[in-house]
Amino acid sequence: VRAGMVSDPRKWNWSSYGATAYAVKPPAFLAVDWILNQFAKKKNAARAAYRKFVADGLRRKEETPWGKLTGQIVFGGSEFVAYIQSRLSEAKEIGEIPRAQRFPGRPPLADLFPREKALDKAVRNKLIQTAHMRYGHTLKEIADQLKIHYTTVSKVVKDRKN
Repeated sequence: VRAGMVSDPRKWNWSSYGATAYAVKPPAFLAVDWILNQFAKKKNAARAAYRKFVADGLRRKEETPWGKLTGQIVFGGSEFVAYIQSRLSEAKEIGEIPRAQRFPGRPPLADLFPREKALDKAVRNKLIQTAHMRYGHTLKEIADQLKIHYTTVSKVVKDRKN
């Protein structure tokens, strides 16, 4: 419905809505009882509450939760995001996981290196190391943000590793 492909959730053939909200026989793989039990103990009351829940959600189109997603995988406040970041720290070495998902909530380079603010070289170098080592920004991304040569960034990071 939000994508504009149908006007009513009952019209989307691949949705579980009909089985959950209207007692349409569900396919063998679909279990609707657990969902209904979240709304009420009696099935008719649960179905009515579920229909209201979906209708309320559809009325609030502008309040989609996807805008609150951090790092493509985390919903939650800053404390929860920090907790998840700590749990994902061991995943930094797994190259198949996209960088945005390995470093959820990482600050953008524009926040770390505001262009309107000249940085002391020592402060800049510390921020370069933090941007690369802690937040996973690539050397090229950092160089582009700072408008300095890639090898300069590489040397700063290398000095930190030694």
